[in-house]
Amino acid sequence: MESTEIGVSDVVSANVRRVRTDVREWSSTELARRLAGLSRYNWTRSMVTRAETAGGRAWRIDDVVLFAAALQVKVDDLMQPVNNSGYVNASGANVHLKTVRRPIAPPVGATLADLDNIDKQLALVKNVVDEVARKITGGTR
Repeated sequence: MESTEIGVSDVVSANVRRVRTDVREWSSTELARRLAGLSRYNWTRSMVTRAETAGGRAWRIDDVVLFAAALQVKVDDLMQPVNNSGYVNASGANVHLKTVRRPIAPPVGATLADLDNIDKQLALVKNVVDEVARKITGGTR
């Protein structure tokens, strides 16, 4: 079987659908109801269906956190390929996670200490996202 490359947004979409249907066994209407209960938006079945469609949307981190809370999973569960080989099973096809590589240049004049500080700040951001997700789910994650 041929392998197709997809981006992270497509992985999130596939994982949302997989968790909703295979793990939770919920309808898209049920997920929409749960999303609406956690959000200021009135989520509908069609909005959930669009979110689950590969190539249908670019995911914002706040939406990933919201869906993770509604589905009662960790944010990482929605952002990672299903198994360690880097493949997500989407519609029976082997789908390989495309790695997006962008050149990263440190700020002009940055020292190793500056770069270490950036790494620490990124770790803090991850901790904040995890804490927000825990608060949304009532600590059930």
